Amino acid sequence: MPFNIITENLSNLQTDALIKFTWPNFGQLNTTLQISETTTEQGKKIISVICVDAPFFIDNYLSAFKWAYERNYQSLAFIPILTVDYGLKDALKATKQFLENHELTIFIVADKAVRASITVPYLRSIKNYLQVCYPSQEIFSSKMSVIIDDDFLQSKTKRLLVDLEGQKGETFVQALFRMIDEKGLDDVFVYKKANIDRKLFSKIKSDWDYQPSKNTAISFALALELNLDETTDLLQKAGYALSDSHLFDLLIKYFIEHERYDLYEINEVLVYYHQKTLGTW
Repeated sequence: MPFNIITENLSNLQTDALIKFTWPNFGQLNTTLQISETTTEQGKKIISVICVDAPFFIDNYLSAFKWAYERNYQSLAFIPILTVDYGLKDALKATKQFLENHELTIFIVADKAVRASITVPYLRSIKNYLQVCYPSQEIFSSKMSVIIDDDFLQSKTKRLLVDLEGQKGETFVQALFRMIDEKGLDDVFVYKKANIDRKLFSKIKSDWDYQPSKNTAISFALALELNLDETTDLLQKAGYALSDSHLFDLLIKYFIEHERYDLYEINEVLVYYHQKTLGTW
């Protein structure tokens, strides 16, 4: 099952349980992780985790996820632990690690404080890219210097006409599974990498005429690590395109042209720019 980064109020989210991370009392030696569960008057399950000072706090997340998984929870939600040095990035690392081998829906609630803590090493590169393609004063300062990287001006591999022969009339689903086979990939690997729910993937696979959302189509293109031309071809089969007039589309183009296909990384940047994240909704 997928992860989702949301910005809505945690209390309004419908999940099996909410995880609450807290710190021990000042001066208290804390060498053992403590996890307990309570039920509110409204019937909501609260998993309380008293954190240990684990490296990057990832162990706190993993322990909480495992605790809930072993008790047959299907979905969880939490606000990431915030410190001077760590925030959403560590929550994403732990979530990615856990979901590689477990089926669970995890909602990461990115409130205002979490969004303010986001740090992206290559953020200046993204801003430069957007300044060239999307010079909006609402997003960029007029004093910002612009550095144009030749790498993003063209995709590394161009599609050839011979590659398109025999593909006319393909539906999106037919093209998707042809590409999966051509790349020698496993179905489970693809839908997990695309952050797509297993049930949705099964529905898509059973219906050659299935019409995906643009969000889902892009998620698959990224999971398959398609270049920009290949992504354009796949999206067109579903009736979509990446527009230079939309911030979301430009961010997706940036990641494709720079061959960065990690949805955890991409979703973190989408949250930073207040855009809808990729995956099953």
